[in-house]
Amino acid sequence: MKNKTIILSLMMSASFIGGCISDNRSYVEKANDLLKQRNLCSVEKLDSVFEYKDVHSCMCAAHNLQWVADSMLLSHQRNGTQWSAKEKKDAIDYAYSVYNLKKESAKLTLKHDIAQDKKEFVGYSVLITDSLTGAIIKVYFDRDVTKISAIDRKISYE
Repeated sequence: MKNKTIILSLMMSASFIGGCISDNRSYVEKANDLLKQRNLCSVEKLDSVFEYKDVHSCMCAAHNLQWVADSMLLSHQRNGTQWSAKEKKDAIDYAYSVYNLKKESAKLTLKHDIAQDKKEFVGYSVLITDSLTGAIIKVYFDRDVTKISAIDRKISYE
């Protein structure tokens, strides 16, 4: 019985210690690793994002869809290729979806503002300017900087 108690306490200690070990890298280092995976430049600091959770989720979904649509557009512009019928339909569907998500986000924001709800910390963001294209990119990270939640690209056509 005594051996079982010792083994049980050792197992509990090991699981407690294992659970307490975490990634000791700073949030900026984690963000830079994620940015590097997307071929984006490193940053020196992150901005905290305070927003209503549902509004933030809605806007992240809109940014992600817009990123896909913008990438399609830029690809065709750079390559000078023609749009297939399916690509045209997909681009229009993306546009409607982005519009509807942003519209829903505005409704939710108004609802929360009227109710005087408090905005909460939802993650981090950083602004990056592409010196070659002039594009301004806002990257959103989750609370623990374990993933990129969304990328909002403001395209410059200069």
